[in-house]
Amino acid sequence: MDKFSRTTEIDTAGVLNAIEQDTPKKSRRGNIIALIICILAAIFIWAYVTDTDATIDEKEYRDINVSVESSQYNVEVKTVVNVTLKGTKSDLVDVKRSEIKIVVSADQIHKEGEYKVPITCYLDDAVNADVEIIPSTGYVTVSVKKK
Repeated sequence: MDKFSRTTEIDTAGVLNAIEQDTPKKSRRGNIIALIICILAAIFIWAYVTDTDATIDEKEYRDINVSVESSQYNVEVKTVVNVTLKGTKSDLVDVKRSEIKIVVSADQIHKEGEYKVPITCYLDDAVNADVEIIPSTGYVTVSVKKK
């Protein structure tokens, strides 16, 4: 072999030895950094998707109390009211049963007896949710007696 070939072999072996000695430390450090970046990215993506989830869902509330305002009559509601809220999961999670209001319109009540009266369903003003209330209006049967 000539002098040039032998020098190339020695230099190549020296470089390979240096690479082999440095690789495990750099590789472990690089893997840890990559793992941390991947975990942070996964958390960010998960938070973004759960916050912007536009999937429409329904949540049913059974036997909601009906409030009746009448200064002249005692009004007893004879039928139950079930309400279904329709909206995104993130909006529905925040709504509590006590925040659903059902009000009887006592405009048609002029004497004692039984009436089928209109109702209106709505959410408290404190609820910051974009939901559809089913039914938003309807009728219930009430028994009316003079106070």
